[in-house]
Amino acid sequence: MSEGIEMSVEFSKAEGREPQGLKDAGHHILKCSNCEKPLCDIWVIDPNAQITEKYWANCPYCGDKSYQQQISGGVAPGGYARPIDGVSNEDWPLLTLIEDYLYPEDGSIQLKIIKNRS
Repeated sequence: MSEGIEMSVEFSKAEGREPQGLKDAGHHILKCSNCEKPLCDIWVIDPNAQITEKYWANCPYCGDKSYQQQISGGVAPGGYARPIDGVSNEDWPLLTLIEDYLYPEDGSIQLKIIKNRS
């Protein structure tokens, strides 16, 4: 769960309310078109939102980029965490981070990816 979503859920629970409107409606992993490393995880949290965007990401490993992927619904983009069997996904090591969102003239959304140094 991304930090902003997590804080929102914790705040709602602290007030005695259940979080509203957030669903785990799937994940889209953008991978580099050249070296095929996973770059980021785009989590669909509101599949009913009337939003469709094209996303792509640069590759901090080889300098190439992912293919554009069209995604519908409300989303929460985040870095990519390496899955580890038997370990809660909240404790998976985060390999990449989104440093910035760029908006090229073609109307897509570019996610500027960096390697996580921590």
